Amino acid sequence: MKLFLTISIFLIGFFSYSQSNSCNNNAGAELTVGSSCTNTTMNSTNNSDYWNSASGCNATDQDDVWAWFTATSTSTTITYTPTNRDPILTLLTGACSPTMGSLACADNGGNGTAETIVYATTIGTVYRIRVQRFSSNNNMNGSICVYDTPPPPSPPTNDDPCNATPISVGAAGLCSLTTGDNTNATSSAGVPAPGCAAYSGQDVWFSITVPASGNVTISTAELTGFTDGGLATYSGTCGALSLLSCNDDSGPGLFGEIIHTGLTPGATIWIRVWEYGGGSTGDFSICAYEPDPCGNTGTTVGTNDYCATPATLTKQTGSFSANTAATFSQDLPGNVNSVFCGSIENNSWYQFTAGSTTESFPITSISGCTGGIQAEIYSISYTGAGCCNSFTSVSNCYSPGNTTLGTVTATPLIVGNDYMLMIDGFGGANCDFTISGWTGINILPVELTQFLGYANENENLLKWTTASESNNEYFYIEKSTDGINYKKIGEVQGSGNSSVRIDYEFSDAEINNSIVYYRLTQVDFDGTNEQVGTLVMTRELKAVTVFPNPANAELNLAFNTGKSGIYTVDFIDVNGKIVSETIQISNNNTVQSLIFNQLDSGIYFVKISDKNSNVIEMIKVVKE
Repeated sequence: MKLFLTISIFLIGFFSYSQSNSCNNNAGAELTVGSSCTNTTMNSTNNSDYWNSASGCNATDQDDVWAWFTATSTSTTITYTPTNRDPILTLLTGACSPTMGSLACADNGGNGTAETIVYATTIGTVYRIRVQRFSSNNNMNGSICVYDTPPPPSPPTNDDPCNATPISVGAAGLCSLTTGDNTNATSSAGVPAPGCAAYSGQDVWFSITVPASGNVTISTAELTGFTDGGLATYSGTCGALSLLSCNDDSGPGLFGEIIHTGLTPGATIWIRVWEYGGGSTGDFSICAYEPDPCGNTGTTVGTNDYCATPATLTKQTGSFSANTAATFSQDLPGNVNSVFCGSIENNSWYQFTAGSTTESFPITSISGCTGGIQAEIYSISYTGAGCCNSFTSVSNCYSPGNTTLGTVTATPLIVGNDYMLMIDGFGGANCDFTISGWTGINILPVELTQFLGYANENENLLKWTTASESNNEYFYIEKSTDGINYKKIGEVQGSGNSSVRIDYEFSDAEINNSIVYYRLTQVDFDGTNEQVGTLVMTRELKAVTVFPNPANAELNLAFNTGKSGIYTVDFIDVNGKIVSETIQISNNNTVQSLIFNQLDSGIYFVKISDKNSNVIEMIKVVKE
């Protein structure tokens, strides 16, 4: 890659607004095009030297006042606000002459009413503005502003099926949540109607590849956006889809869930999500997973949430701490519900090997709740697939209905046999507890309640929340652009042990990809780690993005134009001082690093222009 630098420093002089009541090659004063409306005084005075050609919108041969500007975007807004008169606003271009025609004009109101023109401008073209008072040569006071018209809200990248966001199919029963958002989404044309959940548009799309089993469950759930969602699946190609299934409320709350069996392995399934009846937008969660042979589902599959995947306890000096968090789902295999002494809401499982004919589990601490915990020990038989099947109680049932401490004692046991301790929150209570004389592994260390991503202007902001933590040293974040190959991009310190809500966030300033995959992993103090969250983020890319921002000595420019060539980069400070660099990129999406130690700390506008002096991007950066 070649990098050519030519640096020149010069000053742009700024002049105060002066008015002209005639049109010539320097008609009026130059107006600066802003990012929003910043008014400049512009008064029309009583004089006899006026523009003597009418320009439409009731314009007549009356006294006028002029200004001009150079367009910096493809749409520009001009607004003239009078003090108490009736103005006529006209937009023109080209050299001043009596035959110069208008491009647009506005005369919609009466005295004191502002006039506005929104026009599709060409970047770099000079435009002229004429203001006159309706049918009068008398004075008119007012102000004017010229600014880039904000672009209409961009729809999400996965607004149509051919740009569907791919999501991975989790292992048996493992729902790895992906965040979706239908904000600014439009209707998908040419797609068969889903036939449920009162579809009226504003849908977004995802896709999955059918696993080897041919079986997949697709589930959606509420986050902080709309509260009632529809879900439909399609087969075929993105341009010729056939409806497979539609569901309204089979998932959590008022969201959809669809179970497919017998699909063709390797085929693509297209997934449509929308808000029931339309009108509301926002984020939601979605996941796809293969059915678990034991019928287990949820975000904590693989931990001790289910009887088939218990934590392992070892009898020795010490203790272990855990909780009955709401993350644990109700697990009722075999006959456990009928042999347990209470009602099961959020149970978890702990397996141990009997070292003697009697084993005791002293509960030495319960906190963070009022209902307390309940526990019992079982001998269990299993199915051929390894699923818990038949339960026989071998202990007392501990269920005081409050936080009174006690002991669960199992006897008689067969030395060397495996047994299962089940612990549940009384009435679904979320309790932290400690059992002494035992240590455990594969205990769920963190209750993660949400993992969300926000596409801010200069960063992807990741936020997650825990309701409880146990032995949590830190989190690390991984990033991928293909959903397969990940790299670690940062760490966030954990909170050790906690039973209260804790919010975390991490900023990724390298945003030169439209689709990015993130994984969140939690690490214990002993080095044990577990992936606790995944999400996919989509964003509309600018022609050029910069990172980091704020920056110190080096600024990276990611060119997303898809065009190689020579570009000029101007750093413009608030006083008009410019430092220019010329760079050459040789392939698509090239990232160029610029050293700008020569610039003082402060705010700069970075203007990137192509070889034809066309401005392709203007970005505000902060130099630290």
